[in-house]
Amino acid sequence: MLTPRSANYGQTVTARKRVMFLFSMGLACLSISTPAMAAVTLGGLFSDHMVVQREMEVPVWGTDTANQSITVKLGTQTATGTAGTDGKFTVRLPAQDAGGPFSMTVTGSSTVTVADVYVGEVWLGSGQSNMGYTMQCGYAGCAMKDAATEIAAANYPLIRTTNVPGRPSATPVANTSTTVKSTWLVVSPQTAPGISAIGYFFSRELFKNLNGVAIGLVHSSAGGSCLQCWMSKESIAAIPSVAADLASFEANPNYTNVHNPYICYNGMIAPLIPYAIRGVVWYQGESVTWGGDTYRDIQVGLISSWRQAWGQDFTFLITQLPNYNISSTGWPVLREAQLQASQILPNTGISVNIDIGDPNYVHPSDKPDQGLRLGMAARGITYGQTDFPYYSPIYDHMAIEGSSIRLYFLHTDTGLAFKGGTGTGFEIAGADGNYVTATAAIQPDSTILVSAASVTAPKNARYCWAGNPTASLYNQGTPALPASPFRTDAPALPAGSRADGGVVGTGGAVGTGGNTGAGGNTGSGGATGTGGATGSGGITGAGGNTRSGGNTVSGGNIGTGGATGTGGITGAGGNTRSGGNTSSGGNAGSGGNTGSGGNTGTGGNTRSGGNTSSGGNNASGGNNASGGSNASGGNNASGGNNASGGNNASGGNNASGGNNASGGNNASGGNNASGGNNASGGNTGANTATGTTNNGGCSCRTGSHASGLSDTAALALGLLLVLGVRRNRRKSRPEN
Repeated sequence: MLTPRSANYGQTVTARKRVMFLFSMGLACLSISTPAMAAVTLGGLFSDHMVVQREMEVPVWGTDTANQSITVKLGTQTATGTAGTDGKFTVRLPAQDAGGPFSMTVTGSSTVTVADVYVGEVWLGSGQSNMGYTMQCGYAGCAMKDAATEIAAANYPLIRTTNVPGRPSATPVANTSTTVKSTWLVVSPQTAPGISAIGYFFSRELFKNLNGVAIGLVHSSAGGSCLQCWMSKESIAAIPSVAADLASFEANPNYTNVHNPYICYNGMIAPLIPYAIRGVVWYQGESVTWGGDTYRDIQVGLISSWRQAWGQDFTFLITQLPNYNISSTGWPVLREAQLQASQILPNTGISVNIDIGDPNYVHPSDKPDQGLRLGMAARGITYGQTDFPYYSPIYDHMAIEGSSIRLYFLHTDTGLAFKGGTGTGFEIAGADGNYVTATAAIQPDSTILVSAASVTAPKNARYCWAGNPTASLYNQGTPALPASPFRTDAPALPAGSRADGGVVGTGGAVGTGGNTGAGGNTGSGGATGTGGATGSGGITGAGGNTRSGGNTVSGGNIGTGGATGTGGITGAGGNTRSGGNTSSGGNAGSGGNTGSGGNTGTGGNTRSGGNTSSGGNNASGGNNASGGSNASGGNNASGGNNASGGNNASGGNNASGGNNASGGNNASGGNNASGGNNASGGNTGANTATGTTNNGGCSCRTGSHASGLSDTAALALGLLLVLGVRRNRRKSRPEN
């Protein structure tokens, strides 16, 4: 039986519709996707476990709200700047000595924290496939020498590396969190298989000989790439010998083929600038074997243009092509061009590999020795460790003595020797240019006499001048280094070139431009000073790389000359730093990060393992959750300390500003519910929506600010809804 409708049924339905309408409108208002407040975002290289360059200004860049004040803190240093009208900012942290682990905080309209950061030595590894050759090589037919043993032993938590994505580009790419997504890997047996083999062995050699200073390698290479691919368009255009090639490409461009000019630079080098680095290790030349002055000029142009782009006269180390069974004469000529490039430019060196190639495979397996030799060169050229034979013998000049030619060499302090006792690979020719095998004899003064019975009036000689020669000439160091191939009639070097292979750098480890004047570190360009870091000596001193107090330059980084100094990183005593960076107990804070006296002593940077105490950064037990901030990769937890209100003990996890790694504690409004993470002030305010989330295409904040409405506006709207509902209920009540 149907119940009759009341007389007020229509009013009741209308009232309900009004209530539903008001309720729907309220929800719509709350969910309106108003523009989200800007938040700090950093360039893609700034991520957990990174290494930044010691003793040099560290540029930190990103985006935020236009004209927003920015503060960056890392270790002992703090710097401020202002975002430009486009929201871009660059802030330069003052130089500091090696140390860590630290948390770097960047505070603007929000705060971003990068965890487990070390201050140490940073190098860029670039080139083509042999630089990209990993410890567990994935190329067809490739297997690194002693791969299983080396990977198992790769337990170096203070060596970190990051791989730049391969993305050639028609135009220069900016380094943002979206264009370059960098992940820094802590070297371990688990991560070693996928990292650059040469980069690892180079870094290991440095780590073992720099008193435990952290080493960071930024790896950016592309298999099959040519030399021009890694140069900017402007720097190629400045080289007359390749102007026609550039014009031909511009007429019919292909921006994906890495044999073409400037596209690797645009996509894989430009985004890295100006990340502070100590130097570059370079392995390229197999793909395009342009010989003579053309290749040499391009290599010189690349090195010069990169230094100009960075504003640093950093070390550049070239991996000379090894022996390879190729009939073309291009490889000997290209090796010569590589050597001459290292002689033309200061602070440039070469590692010789003429004895450790694979005759039948373009990717030689002996990456351990290739990386070792680059590391030895860096120790001598960059770090002033010249008390061992770090460089291969290099041909200098000759003298004709009757029917013989006397050959003179550089870097023979330990003497010369023939492997196996007999000199092979030497040839001699008369005026007709016909070379014949020569007999070679090492003299007491480390010169070599070469002769052949059939050449009575010699004019020139050469050594290992073939694709796959048999090398025999070495120094008597440990390990012994092979002499570079050469010919006595090589193209002349430009005036002012260094016959010693550029071994004595003139400006290495000199910071640039930062924190200058009242306008420094502001706007989209930041660091606007006009003369920063113009020190006239950098790493020159009698003992090389020596400091008496370590790169102090009292008053540097000020006014319009910023960081000028007059000697920069000089002195006499080779890397000694009498007492530099002492801080008794170092970075202690209730025991945190104490190390063994932390970076003290007159041997400079000794550290007894350098700030690696097994429980470092343990202040009052804080920051220990999920392996917090231990030297072996601490403070790694991505989103760690999420347990409902966790990390409350006495402000725990504040010792290093941690708990923000990978946007940690942000999920679902991370650690904000019920005031989580706020006990004793710990982590308060730091975990409030440091990024955006995408909900159905709407860019919204996490937490109560998802709509962009203020808490007050949301409360007022809620009260209006309640009042509206109550009012309509009264209207809809049936009359008695």
